[in-house]
Amino acid sequence: MPREIEVKVPCPDLDAVRQRLLAFGAVTSADGLERNIVFDTPDHSLRAADSLLRLRRYGESVLTFKGPRASSSDAVKSREEIEFEVSDFDAASDVLARLGFHRVWAYEKRREKYLLADAVVCLDTVPALGSFVEIEAPDAAIVKLTLEKLGLSMENATPLTYLELFIKCCGTSGRTLPDMVFDDEETK
Repeated sequence: MPREIEVKVPCPDLDAVRQRLLAFGAVTSADGLERNIVFDTPDHSLRAADSLLRLRRYGESVLTFKGPRASSSDAVKSREEIEFEVSDFDAASDVLARLGFHRVWAYEKRREKYLLADAVVCLDTVPALGSFVEIEAPDAAIVKLTLEKLGLSMENATPLTYLELFIKCCGTSGRTLPDMVFDDEETK
């Protein structure tokens, strides 16, 4: 099965990272507002199993299943990831609801996506949480090498998902969460 191998680092200065990316010859592959809806069963069994079912709109619409995270001694996450494009975001959302999945949370981020050698580097601005750099690559060694190349440290990396960071920020159990979305003024 395909695996997602990534690291997420809070980064207050995305401009500096952007400049390093361009200096190393990174190529922009996408830029814009990303909208996500997280689904779960009524008893939250996916979250209890450290899994995620997400419908994303960022250019194309993509349905993603992420399995439980593999144990790791650092903040590099590795987990099964199955994703595929869907032609109609609203219809896919409706099908998931009819299959018994409930919309539990929606979140947005402004994302700039770059390709740098064998890594995908994303510069994310997330409401309520701030700015992050996410690096995804075929293995943890490339993730760490790319992180160092960009002047970032594993010391600052977090193994938490945006959902977990938001729950921590809100100080709630996460059963009923407000959506983490931009105000209209913030998305302009």
